[in-house]
Amino acid sequence: MMAVAPLALALAVGGMTPTPTVAAPQEPQRPASTTAHDTSGACSNQGSSTGSTTEMTLVDGHDARESTGAAFEAVKNGEISVQAPRSALSRGQAKVYAVDAENSESTSVTIPVGGEYSLVSNLTVLFDESGDIVQYSETLVSENEAGNFNITSFTDGVLVNSKDTDLPYMTDAELQANNGVDSSDPMAAMGVGSTAACVAAVLGVSGATGYLIVSACTGACSTPGVGTAVCVACIGAYATVGSASVTAVASCFG
Repeated sequence: MMAVAPLALALAVGGMTPTPTVAAPQEPQRPASTTAHDTSGACSNQGSSTGSTTEMTLVDGHDARESTGAAFEAVKNGEISVQAPRSALSRGQAKVYAVDAENSESTSVTIPVGGEYSLVSNLTVLFDESGDIVQYSETLVSENEAGNFNITSFTDGVLVNSKDTDLPYMTDAELQANNGVDSSDPMAAMGVGSTAACVAAVLGVSGATGYLIVSACTGACSTPGVGTAVCVACIGAYATVGSASVTAVASCFG
């Protein structure tokens, strides 16, 4: 079973601090799994850097199907209010993680949102140990009237952020066409700094996709949540495309 951890993000409204380091530090091995840690604490809703640790393990099999089913049942019965059409929720591509943050264990379910929405769009639900919903987050990436990507974020069904990224809209196929980052990437011309480029390089995605991931996380996570030790939107943005150790991704953030 594969294991990853959430992005270490700069959640302060002031913005993101670039770092030149991309390589991941060596991670301790545990029996039957490899675990990555976010020790910066920056993914917490408090934005603290006091050394808190978040650990996430990818769940599969029966447990994953059961958690995914619980999330869809909550949507069906109205406990979760989604803005996107229910038909756009991609059950077959859902990802489930066991989350251990600040001595609190929970389970996250990230469901990609398709249809008219772009890559990185998702609904992520955080359950506590009893199976009750702690919080849910919906991130919708779409084309706005200016022809740019617009990111709209909802927490527990309430709008918390909507912004024009100033990044010209591309189809999912175009976003996925160019892996890695090079001088021809539109992000280089925009001069957004090294953070998105670093994330893109670590994940092996385009610079534009890296920028959308960073924007989705920081936009929603700058607003403190209640009762959560992690930023649910952050988990969702990474989980939609994440495949590398987030310890490596965490090195992209100051």
